[in-house]
Amino acid sequence: MVGKCFGTADSAAASSGCVRSVFSTGMGSVRNRSLFSPGVVGALAFTAFTIALGTPLHAADDKRQEKQERTLVAGTVVDVGGKQSVGARVWLIDGGKGLTLAEAACDASGRFELSPQKSSSYLAMVCFLRAESTDGKAMSLAPIGTVKDGQFVFPESQFELKLSPIIRPKIAIQNAGGKPVKDCPVILQAGFFKLLLRQTTGPDGIATFKIPTAATVSQLYAWKDRVGFAFRSYTPDPRGNAANSEAPPDFDPERTTLRLSGFRSVKIRLVDGDNQPLEGHTIYPWLINSPERVSAINLSLMQHDFTSTTDEDGVAQFDWIPDWQTRMMTFWNSGQPGWTHRRVTVDPNAVPAGGGIHATLKIEKLIPFSGRVMDQQGNPVPDATVTLAGEHGERHSSTPRTDAQGRYEIKVPPRMNFLITAKQMSGDRTVAIADTMVGLVIDKPVQAPDLVLRKPTIVSGVLRSSDGDPVPGERIISYHYGMTYSELPAQLQQQLSRPRGQMQPIAFNDATTDEQGRFEFALGNGSYDFRPPNQKSAKKLDITDGEPQSIELTYEKEEAPQNTFEGQIVLPDGTPVEGIVVEAVTENYRHGWKTTTDKNGEFSVQEYGGRKSIRAVTKDQTHGAIVSVAENESSQTVTLQPTCGARLTLLDKQGDPVAFRMIKLSETVYRSPRGSFRTRSFGTAKTDGEGVVEFTRLIPNVTYRCYFADHERLGRRQILARFEVQPGDVYEATANVTVDRPEP
Repeated sequence: MVGKCFGTADSAAASSGCVRSVFSTGMGSVRNRSLFSPGVVGALAFTAFTIALGTPLHAADDKRQEKQERTLVAGTVVDVGGKQSVGARVWLIDGGKGLTLAEAACDASGRFELSPQKSSSYLAMVCFLRAESTDGKAMSLAPIGTVKDGQFVFPESQFELKLSPIIRPKIAIQNAGGKPVKDCPVILQAGFFKLLLRQTTGPDGIATFKIPTAATVSQLYAWKDRVGFAFRSYTPDPRGNAANSEAPPDFDPERTTLRLSGFRSVKIRLVDGDNQPLEGHTIYPWLINSPERVSAINLSLMQHDFTSTTDEDGVAQFDWIPDWQTRMMTFWNSGQPGWTHRRVTVDPNAVPAGGGIHATLKIEKLIPFSGRVMDQQGNPVPDATVTLAGEHGERHSSTPRTDAQGRYEIKVPPRMNFLITAKQMSGDRTVAIADTMVGLVIDKPVQAPDLVLRKPTIVSGVLRSSDGDPVPGERIISYHYGMTYSELPAQLQQQLSRPRGQMQPIAFNDATTDEQGRFEFALGNGSYDFRPPNQKSAKKLDITDGEPQSIELTYEKEEAPQNTFEGQIVLPDGTPVEGIVVEAVTENYRHGWKTTTDKNGEFSVQEYGGRKSIRAVTKDQTHGAIVSVAENESSQTVTLQPTCGARLTLLDKQGDPVAFRMIKLSETVYRSPRGSFRTRSFGTAKTDGEGVVEFTRLIPNVTYRCYFADHERLGRRQILARFEVQPGDVYEATANVTVDRPEP
């Protein structure tokens, strides 16, 4: 159960098993088990995948204070022989933008001190230290912490940097014709996955980096407008997919070549809540599907490098999207201050009429949410942290923490549902916590009820293996759930205008087991799930009285895959197909895998076995297949067939065309013997003035379903058509559908 709930709507309700009390303004009906608090006016919001910086109530005072607040980073630098490196230079680098935050020289004892100024302009990325000897022959790179909400988060304040000899890797960038590409940005990820080094190619198309021999190169990226994008990974699959047996290549520091094979242009229009274009905002792509063994390339860590700024028409253009990108892509706005952080899905293969817009992304103004944190005696609590947890566990936190009067303010998106809590820390321990409230935000600023701190409830436990042995060094997660959309009163559902089942806020905390497998949480009242690392099971616990409680969790660690699966991909005439991606989709998504065929069209992987579907499509998407593989099969020859198309005419119940609506198509990629199935988004297209929509490059003999692309906003998914197509054919049909709401 959660403590309280409030919002601007006219009534509110408690979530069964989640919420103990609710309050709202004014009108009426309150479900059983609800504690109604009349006269409270407010409006709260939270959105999935949103990161919003809180705004202090006294901005001017806080800005003056910010200039004076600095974080001390100190340590020593030792040379290759272990002696103090006198005079060595040390730089603190913001990994998000590659900016130098502070620099200093080591004194006679090899010590250095850095005092970077806190600033909300830093990205929430890793910070790292770079040290270099006075002769320029040795250096060190070391990630030391992050920047979060303008604050430095360093687990330690004293560091020892050990220098090692410098190497200078050369990265050659070529275009599709094999010619050098000059002025091309190149990023090298060294060692830690967020430690980014940047260079630009010269006239010879080569970018030269400087790294210590102790560093491990993990990824390379290169891109240029009107040329393309290239990527190479030197690490295992980042998803931790043990079934992917392809060993990563070795990095060659002498010369590595990346080829930009071609590009696609994508245009995104950004508008406000009134559909007016927004100029000067930035948009960036999230994931790119690699043609290599790695499943997807996450560009959010480097969003500063890949952003595009909107023009006076609100349009951001990306002229480097790789020509091998065939799947749907997600684009985000960069979370400009005062605006929501939203995403839109784009089919990069689509060709908009007249070279127009691929998709429109709508964002809204954030809404202030403020309140106070108090102790049991009614005194204000300064320096407390207030957190709003929303859908998918995304969080908003107050920045800075509560002031001397216990006040805070956070700006959040409208029409959302979330959990609110506060805590007071001493070092890394929670010494006081507020029982969680469930809040609703419509479209007005919120003055929230006081959050009252109390002594936290300590939940301790032990993680054991299936043999009963303690398991050290593993992550335990606690989940705390709020109300779902369907549990809200009808009046709120109408005002929130959100889909059923998509609004449940989730707050989570984690802890790491010690050498004896022990872990500990400090929590407020509520119903919690505690889950081991594989999250296959959950221990449920209700906290109501503050008394310490203990639990025990069992962790059955998954063994590495032991089965070999091999196969061959061929065209209808038996010609083997080299260099295409082969993907296995299983009922247990974690056991899927992805690999590439060799020159004989063959592949071999280590896997867990079981039923699966094998999906393969040629690079030019002219041939493809999805085939089912029985549980005991260890090999499969897949014969690709010519891809096909579909042409649908959508009419409403009166027989009029459903014109200019975005239609999404899903592809069935796995079907179990029990009849269950898994789908994935294939692409989107817009109906024309006659209600006609067309899709191409469909895989034959596969079930496709199409529905309105805005079904999530409408709250339900209406299947507009369901069909399969024979190889090389075009499916044509007319469907009469129910039109819920015209698209803006």
